[in-house]
Amino acid sequence: MDTHPHMDRPVPISLGGGVEALFHLTGATSGGRVTVVEHPMAPGSLIEPHTHEREDEYSWILSGSIGMLLGQDEFEATRGTFVAKPRGIVHAAWNEGPEPASFLEVIAPSGFENFFLQVAEMFSGPAEPPAEDLEQLAGAYGLTFHMDLVNGLIDRHALSAAVRWD
Repeated sequence: MDTHPHMDRPVPISLGGGVEALFHLTGATSGGRVTVVEHPMAPGSLIEPHTHEREDEYSWILSGSIGMLLGQDEFEATRGTFVAKPRGIVHAAWNEGPEPASFLEVIAPSGFENFFLQVAEMFSGPAEPPAEDLEQLAGAYGLTFHMDLVNGLIDRHALSAAVRWD
């Protein structure tokens, strides 16, 4: 069965470290207004702490339990929880549970899906890309990583799939 002409086909891409992205709606389909992406997360995975200059993000937990950092607050978000992550506020997500977890994310305005596509390309080779390359790409999208927070999250939540930042 074909999808409706205004719906994108979700095709999973790997963002590295046990995190994937499946695009349900992109800027090409929404006229640049919004992107909707699903993020399956393997046990022990981490989406590193970061801040957006240009986008607001809204997350709906679909399955499992996702640990969240929002500003200076850490909390557990379970199935059905909605989390608003305004631009300019540091945030992160992780799966410290034994089962896969996932959340649906609405990103406004659209355009940030292109960052995900470029990250997937960077991680498609046999070795992880240099951190400098990832930071340069992030800067082009108004994204700042807060890598000084990574090791603490890994230690507090036993995130086995996450990469330590030394």
